[in-house]
Amino acid sequence: MNGKKSGDRGDCPYLRVEDRRIGTVPGFTNRGFTYIAAMVIVVIMGITLSMAGQYWSTVVKRDREEELLFRGDQIRKGIETYYKWTAQKHGGKGLYPESLDEMVKSKFSAAPRRSLRQLYKDPITGKADWVLITDPALKRLMGVRSASNEAPLKSSNFPTAYRDFEGKTKYSDWVFAYGTQAPAQPQK
Repeated sequence: MNGKKSGDRGDCPYLRVEDRRIGTVPGFTNRGFTYIAAMVIVVIMGITLSMAGQYWSTVVKRDREEELLFRGDQIRKGIETYYKWTAQKHGGKGLYPESLDEMVKSKFSAAPRRSLRQLYKDPITGKADWVLITDPALKRLMGVRSASNEAPLKSSNFPTAYRDFEGKTKYSDWVFAYGTQAPAQPQK
């Protein structure tokens, strides 16, 4: 032999010089590791974006709830203003409006009198599809509620006027009404 011992790795014809390092395995490359690392990064990014999407949808829903409380309260206050204004015009006996449109432009005055600035859409459904609550005797508008049967995020800490909203399980249970009479069944 050439003076080398038979167990020496130096005489092995299939090993290259760079493969003679300690801890390397013949035929192993880093290409598969890079692919797996890229896949792990993609999975982590997907999970992060999913969590961000859930957070964002919660923020949007919370904003819509706040807007529902504002718009419903504006309509309730508009009904109250209309009722009190007609009470002055009709000798102390107030009338509820016939519709939401009448609150924007009253038929009882030569100069249009508004008790509601505009016709609001239901922020939960995105449409002007309020469910109307009517006076049992005269069938006139006493209030509104949302047409949505979604479950609300907010279940407590309501303003004093809306303490009865606590514990309600859907938006359609949030009734924005003015008056002491029991409201009739809602109408579309």
